[in-house]
Amino acid sequence: MWNLRYARVRWVERLDEIVNRHEGDSPRFYTGEWRRAFPHGGFGPLEQMHFAIGHTGTPENVIVDRVRSTSFVAAMPEAAREGIVAEVQALIDGEPELHSKSIVTVPYETAAFVAVRRDA
Repeated sequence: MWNLRYARVRWVERLDEIVNRHEGDSPRFYTGEWRRAFPHGGFGPLEQMHFAIGHTGTPENVIVDRVRSTSFVAAMPEAAREGIVAEVQALIDGEPELHSKSIVTVPYETAAFVAVRRDA
């Protein structure tokens, strides 16, 4: 299961650009690398479903804190992490859909996958 920011919204695309510049070799959904495990003889075909969801709250909570909690961002030295936070805050401050808003919704798509285990 992967929760993906819905980057078809321009400010979300810009947020992804900020975060993705720092990903290094972290496993990410969009690289497709995780799919190399499939097909697998012990499991049936990989099935997938997609759902639209939103994360609603203050910009600090649903944008800034969420970026801070991204595994590869959280593992960075504090100065590097706070540099990313400053970029994200500049995005919020300069984006009419976000600036001066007390509550915002970050659009996401959940991609859910299942492969049923075959009897041995």
